[in-house]
Amino acid sequence: MLTHVPLALKVTDVTSQDFRCYTSQTNAKASTATVTAGSTIGFQADQAIYHPGVINVYMAKAPNGDASSFDGSGQVWFKVYQMTATANGQTITFPSSSMTSVNFQIPKNLPSGQYLVRIEQIALHAASTFGGAQFYISCGQINVTNGGSGTPGPLVSIPGVYTGNEPGILINIYYPIPQTYIQPGPLQFGIVADLVSRLSGVGEFSANISTSFFVICTIASNQFNRFDQALSAH
Repeated sequence: MLTHVPLALKVTDVTSQDFRCYTSQTNAKASTATVTAGSTIGFQADQAIYHPGVINVYMAKAPNGDASSFDGSGQVWFKVYQMTATANGQTITFPSSSMTSVNFQIPKNLPSGQYLVRIEQIALHAASTFGGAQFYISCGQINVTNGGSGTPGPLVSIPGVYTGNEPGILINIYYPIPQTYIQPGPLQFGIVADLVSRLSGVGEFSANISTSFFVICTIASNQFNRFDQALSAH
């Protein structure tokens, strides 16, 4: 699988097969890093992020146990990390700006096995027209050990996760400055599970689940342009 994307390459068509890992334009060879569930891993950029934008990290488990032969097709991807923007109508800020690496934790309850890991930085400087958002993508392979018994999800297909019309993808970040920013993609794996775990012993669970879901969705939407080098375990 892909571990390096040349500097100038970007994807703007969210329906393209290249939207997954940009394999048609690269000849990269990947190794599989072994990591423990709950540990921190990261992607290293070949230069600091300079386009304003946001970041999502997705994972997909290799169904045959071998990530090196898995192309990531199907409804198999789930989000494990995101870094969003903060907007209030007066200003909009992008915490990923000037970053040179992105580190995130592998969920502690993620089942053991081999996975593809995909990072996307959604550059929004030209996103005011359809197809203007630029996706800078890189993928890697990991073997997760000492995993848990969680059920990753929500599951999405890549391509397929976006239409390009999402408010966090088709957006003018300059004028008028947005009042809010909605992170594209599904909820992050672990957020809903954590909510259910916390509320499972509460008698008002059923009555409060809709309100709680709204709260957790709001948190999720308020949680890295380009990441080129191989996945690195820390």
